[in-house]
Amino acid sequence: MFLFNFPDRPIDTFEHGSFPKIKRISHSFDNPNWHFALHVHPELIELIYVAGGTATIVVGQQAFRVQQGDILLIDRGIAHSITSYPDDPSDIWTLS
Repeated sequence: MFLFNFPDRPIDTFEHGSFPKIKRISHSFDNPNWHFALHVHPELIELIYVAGGTATIVVGQQAFRVQQGDILLIDRGIAHSITSYPDDPSDIWTLS
């Protein structure tokens, strides 16, 4: 798994703070047992891109099977988790 947390930047880096700021990028791949437990981002929106493989993403209390090419946007404050399929390991990028 690759994870990069961006350092905080002053608000004046962007025009009146009106543009989104990427706080974290992660990439999980080639791990048939990969699982990111149920969690919530109280102040962040998460963009999830499935570059390959298959996974189950639970949003709230609903489970979705996702595969290559799927894109999800998880709003702040929504509980979610991701679990790779063992027989088709996922390749997932997330931006928060």
